[in-house]
Amino acid sequence: MFQWLSNLRHRKLAEMPFPASWEEIVRSNVAHYCMLDTAEQTRLKALIQIFLAEKHWEGCGGLELTDEIRVTISAQAYPIIGQAFQQGPLILIWDAVLHSGRHPEQGHNVVYHEFAHKLDMLTGAADGTPPLRDRNEYRDWVAVCSREYLRLKSEVKAGKKSFLGTYGSTNEAEFFSVATEEFFGRPLRLKEHSPDLYRVLKEYYRQDPAERVGRNTCIKEE
Repeated sequence: MFQWLSNLRHRKLAEMPFPASWEEIVRSNVAHYCMLDTAEQTRLKALIQIFLAEKHWEGCGGLELTDEIRVTISAQAYPIIGQAFQQGPLILIWDAVLHSGRHPEQGHNVVYHEFAHKLDMLTGAADGTPPLRDRNEYRDWVAVCSREYLRLKSEVKAGKKSFLGTYGSTNEAEFFSVATEEFFGRPLRLKEHSPDLYRVLKEYYRQDPAERVGRNTCIKEE
């Protein structure tokens, strides 16, 4: 019954007209929006309306919350400098959110990063392995991610410059979040650098950002 009520509420929210001013915000601040086809854009707008309505928003340090802030964060929360706490709030720095939303080609996105932590924590522990569909997917995930994590640690220890940077070598949880940033921000480079890692992330997120790059009308991946 509660799930049915939730679905009904979601449908009503999704069916509400999406304000033109909000679409302007998304087009200006979230470069990935330009990579989506019409059906994906329509679904994203519906999800934005649901997210906006169901989350509690609070500005810290005197920050005045505006439609631009809420819509920009909501648009990135669904395809993630902040902190995610298990069973608690997610804290984001607006300047960082805006910059990373407009420049995914740099490979850093605080919204993707912190929401990846939230997904990871759904299992009860932040260990770099979010809830997966079945035993085979867990087996594949652990084999690929463990190998790539150890590869990154080895490269960092040897002083080599790594595509995934040094922060992902901190622990498995940070590796998953950093890999998520790269998966959405620089998918072609991730796919070239580690095709297996790209594949497991593609299967988990059920999205193929590399395929969208060719549809991008706003930016060019470097």
